[in-house]
Amino acid sequence: MPISSWGRIPEYLLHGGAKVFLGEAEAWSSFENNARQLKTRIESILSQTHAKKVNIIAHSKGGLDARYAISKLAMADKVASLTTVCTPHHGTCIADIVCRYIPEDDAAIYALVNFFARFLGDETPDSSLAIKQLSRRYMKTFNAEMTDAAGVLYQSYGAQMLSVLDDPLYAISYRLLKKHEGHNDGMVSEQSCQWGNFRGITQEISHLQMTDAITDRVSNISIPMLYVNWVKELALKGY
Repeated sequence: MPISSWGRIPEYLLHGGAKVFLGEAEAWSSFENNARQLKTRIESILSQTHAKKVNIIAHSKGGLDARYAISKLAMADKVASLTTVCTPHHGTCIADIVCRYIPEDDAAIYALVNFFARFLGDETPDSSLAIKQLSRRYMKTFNAEMTDAAGVLYQSYGAQMLSVLDDPLYAISYRLLKKHEGHNDGMVSEQSCQWGNFRGITQEISHLQMTDAITDRVSNISIPMLYVNWVKELALKGY
């Protein structure tokens, strides 16, 4: 089955009448760098469409990049809503463990990760910093500084694997998270994914499956239709 960053989701949203633009953020770059890229992207979209604001739907780390852009880069007046999906707002013990056993000065390991990140499309990967920023300790400071902007709707969704059989890709991380943080999607716990108006958990779905990366029905759920319904709801509320 083919793998894509957002699978069929953009196609479904376009068919439903939404205007869709991809954020083009880097997977292994810092919050600061991705937020700057996101700011440029939003300004370009608004100039192109003559719209006043955008609605952001962000998966995983992308939600933190967006929060940084809104809070620190004066983008609050250009963003109507931020919907985060499986975003580790309170960090993850997976990052804690990596930081503990692979220190920042282990140049060889992080250089290898950065090499593969560039191969996959990142221009400025910094895997050491990117992982550190997802630690639970780092996110406490982040959350204290990135206060929600007035006038922006913040809402969040999560996913939950019920066993490793839901997605064997996360067999190890799922068990680690279950031990230290409880219910999780293989990368982010149910508690960590909550920010703003928490809208709930999609059961028997993994972190990656929530992006429709594997273009097939998962647990009898059409992942793209989840996003279509979220966007329809935003539209009905005037966003």
